[in-house]
Amino acid sequence: MPRKIPLEEQDAVSLREFGRICGKTHTWVRRRIADGTIPANSEGKVPLNAGLAAFEKLASQMEAAANPLTDPAVKTVVDLKDARAVAHAYSVA
Repeated sequence: MPRKIPLEEQDAVSLREFGRICGKTHTWVRRRIADGTIPANSEGKVPLNAGLAAFEKLASQMEAAANPLTDPAVKTVVDLKDARAVAHAYSVA
């Protein structure tokens, strides 16, 4: 007779499978579990719905951080190829 699995763990997937779904490596998934960003159950698997929700939240945070124009702390964007603009940006900072 198969072991009964609790309802919340029935849709749990392995780290590698979750990584495949999200387009990340299992190492990336393991690190996110270790830092508490992505949830894991008692067997070390990722609950699919909760994991995908956490991944979407993390992806939106990473996207916002990658775009300096949406960050209110960034006042100006400097072209690093223009030496005068870089010197001026450092002098006023």
